[in-house]
Amino acid sequence: MFNDYKALVYVYLNGGLSPWASVVPLSGYSTYAARRGALAIPQGSALVLNGTASDGGMYGLNPNLSALHTRFNAGKVALICNAGNLVQPTTLAQYNAGVSLPPQLFSHFEQTRLVQTGTGDAYDGFGWAGRLADYLAAQGLTQALPVNINIGGNPTLQVGVDTSPYAVTANGAISPRLHGGVFGGGPSTAANALLANARTETNPITRTLGSVYDSAISKRDIYNSAVAAAGDVVTTFPGSQLGVQLRQVARTIKARTQVNPPDGFGREIFFVQLGGFDSHDSEIANLPGLMAQFSTAVDVFLTEMTAQGVANNVMVLEQSDFGRTLTSNGDGSDHGWGTFYFAAGGPVIGGYYGQMPSLAIGGPLDVGQGRYIPTTSIDQIAATCAKWMGVPDSALNGIFPNLPNFATRDLGFLA
Repeated sequence: MFNDYKALVYVYLNGGLSPWASVVPLSGYSTYAARRGALAIPQGSALVLNGTASDGGMYGLNPNLSALHTRFNAGKVALICNAGNLVQPTTLAQYNAGVSLPPQLFSHFEQTRLVQTGTGDAYDGFGWAGRLADYLAAQGLTQALPVNINIGGNPTLQVGVDTSPYAVTANGAISPRLHGGVFGGGPSTAANALLANARTETNPITRTLGSVYDSAISKRDIYNSAVAAAGDVVTTFPGSQLGVQLRQVARTIKARTQVNPPDGFGREIFFVQLGGFDSHDSEIANLPGLMAQFSTAVDVFLTEMTAQGVANNVMVLEQSDFGRTLTSNGDGSDHGWGTFYFAAGGPVIGGYYGQMPSLAIGGPLDVGQGRYIPTTSIDQIAATCAKWMGVPDSALNGIFPNLPNFATRDLGFLA
């Protein structure tokens, strides 16, 4: 079952990426421009995407997503349309009637947790990548480092019931600390004494503390030694916030045979993130640079995967809190719901996936101001990734409890 290597790189765009600043309807441009106002991307500057979406229309990308545009037209980027947190397929009539919905819609905090939990209606503190790691461990996957490796924060995504993520920085693994400024800024005598006696202590709490600390030191040494032995990447990464994180992901992937010798077989899920997408204002000023950073960093990372010979073993999935409104509030857009997600990499079957919403005023999915009820759920996207990672269809419901509510369990964007 695990006689190969696969890695999923999860890129979180924190704040809610504005879908209609990313994707431009070319066939229905007049409706888009009228509702979008000053925020509309000029039709002539949009980068035209090959093919047509579910509505038969042609679309383009923001000009700052040029690297992703090139990869889309080469068949290696999937654009997942009008996706978001859902409990079940939901119509506008059901929404207005009070059908079961994700709690606290349009809230950054709650929707971020639900996107990463993959449940849609309940938050229990465990993420879908964590539950995926639990499943892989139960099937006998053993490797020197955890499946989930966190380089960009402290996400719910990777927290499992029986497994935990391993956190590193963009410069490598660091030593665990049991003390800090609480003891006058210096080492804690009490903490050091606990560790010194932990291995022979009869108190189970102290023994557990020592065991956790020893495990952290062991993982630090394994990780740093493996990355050093593997050597540096051959591709020049940008020095941007996302670029330095993805460079460390690439260095970790390069060290796979040192971590799990002799063949490097196993599974890894990486978390990185880029902030600044909460564009209530200054959207025109701030989003171009952020989009360019995202597009360029992902492109360089995938180029490095080709250089390492693992292009077909690594995929990138981008997600965000939620979409934002089609309409402008003057200088930005407000919290929305359905949005676009990108998947990229060698195993990705490029093209459009899911249903494009109608942008007309009073459209069948518009709950107001161009906030669209999603037609593809987070569960379906994550389950597609889990299946690619080796989870059989029969086990998906245990990881994604609301998946049975949706007719399509595998969206088909991964080979």
